[in-house]
Amino acid sequence: MPLKRRVPKRGFTNIFRTEYRTVNVDRLNELPAGSQVTPEFLQKAGLLRKGTRPVKILGNGDADGRARRCAPTSTPAARCRRSRRPAARPR
Repeated sequence: MPLKRRVPKRGFTNIFRTEYRTVNVDRLNELPAGSQVTPEFLQKAGLLRKGTRPVKILGNGDADGRARRCAPTSTPAARCRRSRRPAARPR
């Protein structure tokens, strides 16, 4: 069979792709104040699915800065929300 017919016509599947277990920034607000956020702690708190894949923090929602984050990977939006101080609440 000629090479032209054997080559896939639409894209390909990356066999080296990294699958992550994800958690949103707003879900971290449910954790106690001052807690250190590690993959083991998130799994015990029920915020992560079971597994051994690495953890990634996504930037959906607003962070209030109560929990210390130390996940190795996060999206740029999550890094922005982590570094920003929470806005003062109107009284």
